[in-house]
Amino acid sequence: MRVAAFDVGIGSIGWCVCEQDSDYRLIDGGVRIFNAAENKEKGTSLAAPRRIARSKRRQINRRKVRINAIKELLCNEFKKDKNLFLSKDNNLAPIYQTSKHNKSPWELRVKALDEKLSVDELMRVILHIAKHRGYAYTISNKDIQKSGDKSEYLTAISNNETNIKNYRSGAEMLFKQYFNKEIKKGFYESVRNKQGSYKNSLSQTMTRDELALILKTQERLGFKFSTNFKDEILKTTFFRRPLKDFSDKVANCKIFKDEKRAPKSALSSLEFIAVSRIINELKALCNENLSLNFNIKEIVINTIDEAMKVKELTYAKFRKIINLDENIKFKIQKPENTKFISLNEFVQLKKLIGSDFSSDEFDKIALCMTLSKDKNSLKTRLNESGFEFSDEILYRMLDLKYSGFIELSFKVIKEILPLMKDGFRYDEACALANLKEWATP
Repeated sequence: MRVAAFDVGIGSIGWCVCEQDSDYRLIDGGVRIFNAAENKEKGTSLAAPRRIARSKRRQINRRKVRINAIKELLCNEFKKDKNLFLSKDNNLAPIYQTSKHNKSPWELRVKALDEKLSVDELMRVILHIAKHRGYAYTISNKDIQKSGDKSEYLTAISNNETNIKNYRSGAEMLFKQYFNKEIKKGFYESVRNKQGSYKNSLSQTMTRDELALILKTQERLGFKFSTNFKDEILKTTFFRRPLKDFSDKVANCKIFKDEKRAPKSALSSLEFIAVSRIINELKALCNENLSLNFNIKEIVINTIDEAMKVKELTYAKFRKIINLDENIKFKIQKPENTKFISLNEFVQLKKLIGSDFSSDEFDKIALCMTLSKDKNSLKTRLNESGFEFSDEILYRMLDLKYSGFIELSFKVIKEILPLMKDGFRYDEACALANLKEWATP
């Protein structure tokens, strides 16, 4: 029987034909080379301009639909006519105008934290937040390093996430820092970003918290909202089209072929990876220094306990845990203040939802968070697994951005992790558990 194989690339197609008898025998092979369908100067796809324009059109249309839905909610709640938002004689609608008698939306957003607004003012504040609702998620330093040309606005959001701790809202922070601040005579700072500048960028978490605080404050100061108004405004303002479900795309375990792989951020997975590193490092030290003798089981327990308290555990901290002499060096090229192991995903989750959950329950929650990228699907998955959290907690969970899977299933980890905590390497633990077809993760 003859078998044909192809290797298709963007600039070439490789091929070969083999005869399959008791073994494969190559008959012929070759490669066809052609010009890649990409921009020669930038290396981008020729379809990129059309794709970007199409994406922008969809984004503008979705934004328009969302704003119209909010206007509908506002008109129904406050018994207003929709014509209130229409411009007349090429002039901006009065509700959007800023003058001596009409404060800017930034001023109103700050005023709303302390004073009762008029109906028109509150409507303007809600629409302003809806039009400038910020970026979808909070940003980590890891994201900033990976982002390339986007690092400027990611850095700005990260900085503002830190600076907002001194203020009640993102608008109050930007207003007090930039509003009507004269740079030089006749020139003033802008609260909004100018072209090429991202210093005033906010995350959606910040603007969501601000809108919730404004609605709560205005209700306390005298507004009588209908039963579901606040929830509907927040839901519509920060609605994001749910991503397609990809649970069926998760690969199967390397050992138990009928089991799905475990999420990388699950507690069991994090412990498995951390214990592997601890044991391998201790074994390497013993091989290099025959005089060393460690109580591996005790060290694993102590190291994992310490790792659960911090964002990351460094080599320097690990040296103290194992009482390693300063003259004995680890086999690393980096300084010892770099990361050795990290259970940070679990640390952040425990800080968010508390510690009243078992290891298995933390694993189930992590699986739901890894498979779900929007609030509604996350809520549904968690409810199906027997967990219930507030919407605020759900959004914070999404901010943690769990992703990725290891090559083993929970079933394998539960069999070998107790053995590894006793001091056995991964391959040794697999052999003891009679998992003969083990594969290096």
